Amino acid sequence: MIKTYLFIALFILQNTFCQDRNVSNKNTEKVFVHLNTSTFVTGDYLLYNAYCLNEKGISNLSKVIYVELVNNENTIVFKHKLFLKDGNGNGQFFINSNLKTGQYKLIAYTKWMQNFDESTYFFNEVLIINPFEKINPQNEMFQINPIDTAAIISNKNKKIKTRTKINLTDFIKDSLNGSLSISVKKKDNITFNETPIITHEEKKTFSSKAKEFSLNAEFRGEIISGYISSPNSSIEGKSIALSQDNKSPYLIVVQTNKKGFFTFDITEHLDTKNITIEVFEKNKKDYAIHIDKAIDIDYNSFKLNEKILLKHNYSTEIEENATYSQIENAYYESKKDSIVINKAPYFINPKLFNVYKLDKFTRFPTLKETIIEIIDELYFNEKNGGFSIHLRSFDELYSPDDEPLLMIDGVLIQDANELINLKSSNIDEIKTINKRYFFSGKYFGGVVLISTKEKKFEPSRTEEINLNFITPNEEIIKYSPEYSSLKKLERIPDYRTQLLWLSNVKSINKSESIDFYTSDVKGVFEIIIQGVLNNGRTIYFKDTFE
Repeated sequence: MIKTYLFIALFILQNTFCQDRNVSNKNTEKVFVHLNTSTFVTGDYLLYNAYCLNEKGISNLSKVIYVELVNNENTIVFKHKLFLKDGNGNGQFFINSNLKTGQYKLIAYTKWMQNFDESTYFFNEVLIINPFEKINPQNEMFQINPIDTAAIISNKNKKIKTRTKINLTDFIKDSLNGSLSISVKKKDNITFNETPIITHEEKKTFSSKAKEFSLNAEFRGEIISGYISSPNSSIEGKSIALSQDNKSPYLIVVQTNKKGFFTFDITEHLDTKNITIEVFEKNKKDYAIHIDKAIDIDYNSFKLNEKILLKHNYSTEIEENATYSQIENAYYESKKDSIVINKAPYFINPKLFNVYKLDKFTRFPTLKETIIEIIDELYFNEKNGGFSIHLRSFDELYSPDDEPLLMIDGVLIQDANELINLKSSNIDEIKTINKRYFFSGKYFGGVVLISTKEKKFEPSRTEEINLNFITPNEEIIKYSPEYSSLKKLERIPDYRTQLLWLSNVKSINKSESIDFYTSDVKGVFEIIIQGVLNNGRTIYFKDTFE
């Protein structure tokens, strides 16, 4: 009874919040993106850390940020989706030789911000230079600076040898605690546009009037919404299922409201581009599914500079950077970045399963024979040309009329006839739960999960909706060499211009030192730290060394 009251209280609280977030006329958040630079040469990596902010510091309203790179013809080069951790997330993009020299727009926003005009979005112009294209200085895009503004090596810069260990706290006297990102990169003479500085002092962004409230804040995870229609059947209280194809089993089931609307909150890192949404009912053919379309962005509202000011020695700088990148990419196998994998957990407790690895048993030609000879709790019926699978159970609540939850390679199966032609030799394992199972408001007569060896099962679908899903970016930990033992890497060249890139750093102090090594590249390097401190204040720190 207590659990029932608690569930009702949480349901009321959730719906109250959903109503409140739709009637507010203020934009309560904005996005800031810390870029490692604004000018890139083919072979570089565009690195960024995105923050979701409000007037007090880190915002916890939205849990997803979208980052796009758009060319000057408003064609999307990439669209990244970041699941936020403590209000921020990071990503990277490799600048390949297919990208033409030109100006690009980097735009970032949350779905909640799309209720407002594009002036609330984060926008920064970046320049990409492809050295394999001949740059004509007479091109109307470029203008040569009449004054040679090549970087002057200052005697004030701290002098450090190549391949030498640096402790970041040698440059920072006071401890910093909060949500921080750190970049240590060679200062380029070709940079035409300063990277943005984090700030939320201007309050006007937080009081923008909404165009219309058509999107909810993604305060738990990514939202996919829509509605069902039917000429003859009721559309209220129908189960709608979302699953990912050909991957580990993942399933969400929600119910429609009186008007047939449904909403999925995806809180996990799904690792597939193939998402299926279907009506989870026996008469599913009576329904049509309609997915809400994304709001179009007016990319023309983001204006690019009319001219790009190049320095006199721009060509030398470009050639050097291109050479450094080619050498580094040639040694990619020995300098790989680390990726923090965030896979969606099993939607069912793995400890509940009876697992049958078929390689451990005598192989039988068909699935029917495999069920009869190997899996005692599983049986099938054939009646009037139809095929169905059931589970034997000693569970008192179990009813033979309850059909099991059946999935193959993560694909939800509502018609067991699709299994008749499944070759036993292609099955890797079968997992079962031979008890009545309650999941997302539905009772099932147990669970049967089948995995094939190739994970490429293709069902015969007609009424389902397949979405080209954008998988969330995984957290990247950039490669950093360790030269404490010089002989270990002495034969591998080091032409890194980006010496350090760290995201979501919680603390910088003497007791928790952050170390990195210089490379074989000589010149002036910039240390830039940006972020939000625990007291809500933003920080921008900059220093240099030679």
